[in-house]
Amino acid sequence: MTSRNVVGSTMHTLLSGREYTISDKIFGQAIPHKWRATCHDWPHERTEHATPPLRLTRERARMVRTRTGAPVRPIAHLSLVDRVTDELHRAILNGDIRPGAAVSIVELCEQFDVSHIPVREALRRLESEGLVSLRPGRSALVASLSPEDLSGIYRLRKLIEGDLTLRAMQNLSEERLEAAQVALDEYADVEREPASLAAAHHAFHSALLDDVTGGADRRVLEILWHSADRYLHLLMDNLDKAPETTEARIDEHRALLDLARAGKAQELRDAWVAHLESSETALMAALERSPENQAAQA
Repeated sequence: MTSRNVVGSTMHTLLSGREYTISDKIFGQAIPHKWRATCHDWPHERTEHATPPLRLTRERARMVRTRTGAPVRPIAHLSLVDRVTDELHRAILNGDIRPGAAVSIVELCEQFDVSHIPVREALRRLESEGLVSLRPGRSALVASLSPEDLSGIYRLRKLIEGDLTLRAMQNLSEERLEAAQVALDEYADVEREPASLAAAHHAFHSALLDDVTGGADRRVLEILWHSADRYLHLLMDNLDKAPETTEARIDEHRALLDLARAGKAQELRDAWVAHLESSETALMAALERSPENQAAQA
């Protein structure tokens, strides 16, 4: 699969007063625009006149965190690199770019109508999160999925988040609880689509753990969270869009918040780890049912 077939979001932006398009080439339909740049003649990036994109995963995450009280920069100030990163991140999480696929930098910059500079920087950011690996030349490889990888991710998550949960409960404020409630409401209402779901899910976990999450913890957790997110589209392709499944997952998070409000530290830690184990089990089953895994075993 090439990158021409994978990114399915259309976005309009004004850059230096000119209209350009990130087009939907899945169906071969591009939105008309006044000026089409090549990969090599795109002007230097200017964002002061940019209008916000229609919907991007990390912008949604920033909006969630804003509602919970954390300071963030306005969406209108997002750079072109941010927008390319967000769109690639969304495509990987949603499974539009399949695990193990090679992504051509040349094709990406042609599709996005940008130079290779923001595309390379976006891929470097995704590489730091474990989502892709840059290869010599002009391509990147999307990280593959495996039972061993998934098991390792959740083994570390249970250790780190279990410890952080106990520490957070030592001095959990009403402000943190309210932030978690706002994030839970967003999680319950968000579109059941991997990229949006992941952003809201992270916001809930962060709301309860932020006060005791140091810099090193945060860096490791973000890598683990993003790595786990790569498996979400497997659930969306199977049973996780069913209303009963959706409600069950929301109820798990309500139970966690109830334990936090009640001040039951050990019970919360145990329930948190059980929640992660439940997610791991569901993802592992979905991975085993995936066409790629079945083909590999054939």
